[in-house]
Amino acid sequence: MGNDEEVTTRWLIDLEAIVASNVRTLREGRSLTQQQLGSDLSVHGVGMHQTTVAKLEAGAKPLRLNEVAAIAAYFEVPIESLWEPTGVKLREHEETVLLVQINAVKAASVEARAELERTTAELALATETQDEAHTRQLTVVRRERALANRLADLELRREAVQVARGSSSPMRSTNE
Repeated sequence: MGNDEEVTTRWLIDLEAIVASNVRTLREGRSLTQQQLGSDLSVHGVGMHQTTVAKLEAGAKPLRLNEVAAIAAYFEVPIESLWEPTGVKLREHEETVLLVQINAVKAASVEARAELERTTAELALATETQDEAHTRQLTVVRRERALANRLADLELRREAVQVARGSSSPMRSTNE
């Protein structure tokens, strides 16, 4: 091998292409845009512009180790899953994450349903209490009307008695 000969080392596996494919899969699986991913990675110290993320996903941007570590941390996946060509570890991890999320949603749903049942029971009780109060109020109003009518009736009787006494008194004195 002479100095003029170009030595090229070819890997049997293109790790950057595998990582690029896995990053795209993760990003799309979480419904993120390239812009969102680039911005979000800044939290992990390697913010990227959208075009940089596009180049990374196309395999056109050489990756630095700290970028790979930041991407793994961001997606909460084992770092080695990013360069695994079949994506088995990545899919297993994503399935585990999804199962955890599904279970959390189920638990939240059960809790929300229980809260709804408690609230419905409280509303029924409040409505019943309100209905009872309304019924008591109607009863009081009816009693007040009945008493007012009775009082008015008694007043009329008293006046009638007074009128009768008043008209009979002068007649008695005349007859006597």
